[in-house]
Amino acid sequence: MIIPPYLTEGDTVALAAPARKISKSEILPAENWLKKNGFNVFYDDRLFAEDHQFAGNDTLRAEYFQDLLDNNDVKAIWCARGGYGSARIIDNLDFTRFQQHPKWICGYSDITVFHNHLQQNLQTATIHATMPINVTDKNTQSPVLQSFLQALIGQTLTYELEI
Repeated sequence: MIIPPYLTEGDTVALAAPARKISKSEILPAENWLKKNGFNVFYDDRLFAEDHQFAGNDTLRAEYFQDLLDNNDVKAIWCARGGYGSARIIDNLDFTRFQQHPKWICGYSDITVFHNHLQQNLQTATIHATMPINVTDKNTQSPVLQSFLQALIGQTLTYELEI
């Protein structure tokens, strides 16, 4: 299994919406959380595109995601939310440059199509994690976000269960 490089302070996390649309106000708490933890955040206006329930049409979403995959300055792509849409663009993505410079793809729900493709076909690790839509100003210290941060920076994750 190929493990993308873990993030360090100053690395860039890109926000993407390969499925359902997202607004600036919905991702602001996640953006602030990333910055508070020492990361740069990247996105452009395409993140906020709208086409019915989607974050733009299939072509726009695929082009934006491809740009993030190909951007060597981006060390992780954190998908904003789920919703049917990622399966509509996966076959339009070229992972050639990604394979040369792997990065973390993070999210859950609809993003599982990326996890499956990368893990099964390209033997590259991903992070099944919460998404920016789930981050609020009140939950930035939650165990969910803390374990996500630990995974991004390569800290050992340990869990204890009482039985």
